[in-house]
Amino acid sequence: EEQTQGKSRQWRKKLKKVNQQIVLLEEAHQKLSEVYPQGEDAESRWIMTVLGYWLKLVLGFVTTVTSFLLIVHVILYIIIAPPQAEFLNKIFVDLDGVFPLFGVASFAIFCFYMVAITVKGCAKFGLNLLVIDVHPMKPNGTLMSSFLFNVALILLSTQAVIQFCAQAFAVYAEATEVQNIFGNKIENLWGLSYLYHENVFIYAFLGVVGMATLSYLPGASCVVRK
Repeated sequence: EEQTQGKSRQWRKKLKKVNQQIVLLEEAHQKLSEVYPQGEDAESRWIMTVLGYWLKLVLGFVTTVTSFLLIVHVILYIIIAPPQAEFLNKIFVDLDGVFPLFGVASFAIFCFYMVAITVKGCAKFGLNLLVIDVHPMKPNGTLMSSFLFNVALILLSTQAVIQFCAQAFAVYAEATEVQNIFGNKIENLWGLSYLYHENVFIYAFLGVVGMATLSYLPGASCVVRK
């Protein structure tokens, strides 16, 4: 029985590695098709590819600024005690003063951004380290099981994002039910209060951010995959 379990474990490990190689090959084929388009509409496809890369550059800049603002806010408002500045909280409140929708929209952008980077990070983490099964999402090529996996991942990460927002944006979320549940009740539960009061989850968040940043350095992903 132990031998059977060992073989089954090895088989699953090899299967994950094969799935990883398949995903990498499909990505390489997709990039090759984009760089060297074939067919009658090759010129138009090439123009769309160039525009797509420019759009990715703009989105990359926007997400980099968003991540930087989020990290600075966590350091100034949570890590340093007492808080040195309300930062994003004050920005959201000031935007509400200009027009109520502006503050809510800005707050929602940061919340949805954290959910999106969680899904992206789990996919990259699973692809490189073979810890979880790879469930890529791509147009006209996504299995129903991948949809269900990513939906479950979003549902799980949403709870963590709500807790983080209740703590990081406590000024903006003041006197709300979310702040009452996550800020007053859950943070004072026996066994969890120490983790919240010592910012264990926040330090873990910053640690993951640091490792993710290192993984995006030139040549880092190649080393991890090897």
